[in-house]
Amino acid sequence: MYIENGYKVIAGWFNVPIQQTLTLELRYRLNKTANNTNFPLLKTDTNYQMDIYIFKQPGSRKDSYSLSLSYPSEWIVENSEGLTRIENNVNRRFELSSDQHFYISWQR
Repeated sequence: MYIENGYKVIAGWFNVPIQQTLTLELRYRLNKTANNTNFPLLKTDTNYQMDIYIFKQPGSRKDSYSLSLSYPSEWIVENSEGLTRIENNVNRRFELSSDQHFYISWQR
């Protein structure tokens, strides 16, 4: 994981044998530090906001994705367009045929 052009990048190699399918699952926890300028959760006077961008790799086919985001149970979702809400989670399964953007906001 590293920062490039203001984006947090998760990168690496994942080799799949010809005519086979494998699953890669990434899980990580974001922790804010005092000097962390790239933390994806923005706090305003009235809400918390998060933008999630998933970029399609040029030349790749429609890769399957499962996006799941957990948040504190006392937060109230204001906006989670394109995502399914269940308790204190928002999620979506999709095939990445183009770049995707998800915006989520919670009341403070």
